[in-house]
Amino acid sequence: MRVVALLAAALLAACARNPAQPGPVAAAGQAEPSRLARAQQDWAADIGRQVRRHWQKPTEDAPGNFGCQVHVELESDGAVRLASLARSCGSDALDRSLLMAVQEASPLPLPVYAPAFDPVLNITFCLHPGVGC
Repeated sequence: MRVVALLAAALLAACARNPAQPGPVAAAGQAEPSRLARAQQDWAADIGRQVRRHWQKPTEDAPGNFGCQVHVELESDGAVRLASLARSCGSDALDRSLLMAVQEASPLPLPVYAPAFDPVLNITFCLHPGVGC
């Protein structure tokens, strides 16, 4: 599983492999790590833009800063098979709005570089990146 960090407020995205999982190995016929990492970063940014277009954040119940994580399972065409809350935003209304945005954004974009695709993602959304998220 790859952990995809989507920084919602800053409109930035970064993608990193789960530290418990070994990274990709460059070998004949396999993806070059730097190309794979760039493709994952680009894919994370595309997913973030797609979800943000659908995210109607409630203002009345939003904490000053929040970080929340959504567990997403994708079909091979990018359709969201499952979206569940892995870590709360600190507000039931924000949690519901984020899950709804992920579902409404389906199908999520696919990476341009096919080896970057992973059907299981944990997407982290932060209001203020780097400040307690």
